[in-house]
Amino acid sequence: MTSRGNGELTVLEYGGTARSGKGTIVNHLSGIRDGIATEETGADYRAVTKRLLLDGKLEEGMLPDDIKFVLGKVGIGELTDFVATRNEMVETIGLPELYKPDVANLVGYVSPLPNVRSAVKAGFKKRVEAVRDNDNYGVLLIDGRNLAPVIDSIERTQLVMRTFVSCSASEAALRECMRRDISPNDDEWHDAYNTALESISNRNRLDAERSVDPVIPDEDAVDYWHDQSVLDISAQLHYLETDNTVEPNERLINWLMEKSHHSEQLRRGVGAVACRDNRQVHFDTGMFRGHYENPLEAMLVAAHAMFDEALGKDHLADIISQRIPLTQINYGRLGKLTDELLAAVSPLFDKKPTQ
Repeated sequence: MTSRGNGELTVLEYGGTARSGKGTIVNHLSGIRDGIATEETGADYRAVTKRLLLDGKLEEGMLPDDIKFVLGKVGIGELTDFVATRNEMVETIGLPELYKPDVANLVGYVSPLPNVRSAVKAGFKKRVEAVRDNDNYGVLLIDGRNLAPVIDSIERTQLVMRTFVSCSASEAALRECMRRDISPNDDEWHDAYNTALESISNRNRLDAERSVDPVIPDEDAVDYWHDQSVLDISAQLHYLETDNTVEPNERLINWLMEKSHHSEQLRRGVGAVACRDNRQVHFDTGMFRGHYENPLEAMLVAAHAMFDEALGKDHLADIISQRIPLTQINYGRLGKLTDELLAAVSPLFDKKPTQ
């Protein structure tokens, strides 16, 4: 059970590009223990788009300028009602309806509009407040984009980690076809893949270029794969936890500097570093394909590790944030560390992260 030690609702945000895995990550983490609630705004934008299609205000193939003109005539109160009744509409038509091509091809033009975004955020804030007031939940996972200002405006909530989840458009298109059970051996593969690739590429471009809430990672985000501080921590702990013998200091340091030996290992300390420095995590999930036998499983293991670090459930948070001496950490098979080895590796924990 996840409880509230300080009386506040702990919030983690997962935003990013289309089909990057943020929803999959949120769904997985929400099931690891009781007391974890979830929220998402992506379905809100899709619900508004679907409702406008059902009402005949939008039509498939509509041009962006026409969509903007139509939405300009819809009041924010009406749009907010669409968001508020999203669950009721989903119960009626089914969630898959929100992910069909008629919605997917238009939502990228609907979601950037200021009145739509204002309506979604107003409805989202009310739902977060409802979770906060429910003592059954201690943690809220959000599948949404750039919602930190909204969370910060809600009393008794604490946003501890923001993660920007991304992957290439080609990887996203592949995942979309897999979601629809279309394989490269199927006759429809070529057309389905190219259609998905074009749609996702256009949506990502529009999201990244919009003036309000652009969907791009922070400039100082902690790069999951390449941040120097994370690489040092990952390499050090990998060595300490997997080797039975203590090698000379010079060999250890050379091993740590040869990052190619560690390029395919899951990273350690990402969540702890992000929380310590109040920085966003940039998590490229496309990197798992080709490096891991089961890319999905590896992605979820990595996300779970960052979650535990952010919530202080991993000893790395203590090492990085409070500088607990390495001698106080149990490294299992390695046994007792020598003073010589400690002197060689301890300074790595005192390095400032590079951006």
